[in-house]
Order: sequence, then C-alpha cells, then structure tokens
Amino acid sequence: MRQPRAPQGRAVLIAAPFAEEMNKSRRMLTLVGRELAARGLAVVLPDLTGTGDSDGEFRDADCEAWTADLAATARWSSAQGWPVAALLGVRTGCLFGAQAARELSAPLTTSVFWQPVTDGERFLTQFLRLRIAAAAMAGGNESMTQLRARLSAGEMLEVAGYEVSPRLAGQLAGLRLVRELSGALGALHWLELARGGAASLSEASQACIRAAQQAGLSVASRAVPGEPFWSATEIVEIPQLVTLTADALGAQS
Repeated sequence: MRQPRAPQGRAVLIAAPFAEEMNKSRRMLTLVGRELAARGLAVVLPDLTGTGDSDGEFRDADCEAWTADLAATARWSSAQGWPVAALLGVRTGCLFGAQAARELSAPLTTSVFWQPVTDGERFLTQFLRLRIAAAAMAGGNESMTQLRARLSAGEMLEVAGYEVSPRLAGQLAGLRLVRELSGALGALHWLELARGGAASLSEASQACIRAAQQAGLSVASRAVPGEPFWSATEIVEIPQLVTLTADALGAQS
C-alpha cells in the first residue's frame, strides 16, 4: 500500500490486468501510484489469488475469488483509516473492479478505466492464441477448436506460462463489461490508448459507453496517444495517461 504523508485520508483501489499483462503494467502503475500519493491519496494494489506474492497458484484462481479479493482489500484499507473512494481498473481489472464496487459499503466517487476489456469471450480467444502461436513456432499444430474442446473436457491448459483452469476460462468467457457497470463506480473516466494519432475509441467501447450512459451512468471518455504498455516488448511510459488519471481521481475522491 503506497501512502502519502498525511496520517489518514482517501484511498484508490487498483484492479490489475490478467496474467502477463500485469507484469507489463507495473511501471505505469508505479508512476500513477507515486503521482496519486503526491496528491495526498493512498494507493492499494493487491496481488489477487494465485498471482504475485498471494497465496495459491494461478491454476487455483477464478474470477469470483479475484472480485472477492478486491472487495476484501477495500474493507482492509478502510480499517486502516484509508477508505477506498476511487478505483483504477486496467484491462480485465475493469471487469473485476466493477463487480467489486457493487460489494462495497458505499459507492465510489469516481473510477478510471484503462483500455477496458469489454468482452471476456473475445479476450479469452486472444489469450489462447498465444498458445497456438507458441506451438506453431515449436513446429506443432494446435487449433482454437482443439483448445476449447480440451477446456470443455476439464483439462488444465498452460498458456504463456500460466495454467488456466476450465473454471477460470468459463467464467472469463461469460463476462461482459456492459453488464457489470453500475452507479457504484461513481463518475467513470474511460481512457484508451490510440496509436498513430487515432482520435476515437474502439467501436466496442463506444457501444458499451452508450449503453452505460443510457442507463444513467456518468461516463467521460478520451483517447490518449500511446503504445499498449500491457503488451509491449519494452517498458513503456505514457506521462499523459498518468496525469489525466491523477487529475480525475484526485479531483473527485
């Protein structure tokens, strides 16, 4: 938990992304954590079940446990004198963070989403493709149909060094961000990275935002120039994304 110098105050809960995306995101999360602490906000970033220094193995993890971990972390932070007033979700962390927000004792004042995953089924397909690509480079031949069948049969699959259980895969495939958004998130700031000067969000994101706004949620969106740090080979820093995030969370928490 990163704390500012004040003896007590408000905290920001960070919901991290999935598998290797978390490791690639650590630099950006460190930068935003430092900026928020400088503005008087505590930052709490838990290692969810089966990740980092937490108990268990990744193969034991599932979406329900991760959501429960986030909610439990918020309760712990509050007990330390730092009630969670805001959320920063990153990629799949937006899905789990949105679920956890509904379990908190009080609504958040504001949330920031970085490049949200809107469709868990599509995300799982992209993740499984990492295994297919690795098999092809090693001279093997696996198909998406085969991998899906093995999961359906109850087999554990290793993908990019992570053992994915059929339970986790099934839960992830059933997630849709539009169903998880609620007023518990407070004012939502939706930030996506845009390569090559693109000024608009993806069509999937725009559709999700429209649905949320029609349901009465406050959603502001913006495209920020930059490379996808969660999948880049080299460490990527995007100062503008850090500043916009700190401005949003610091102003309303």
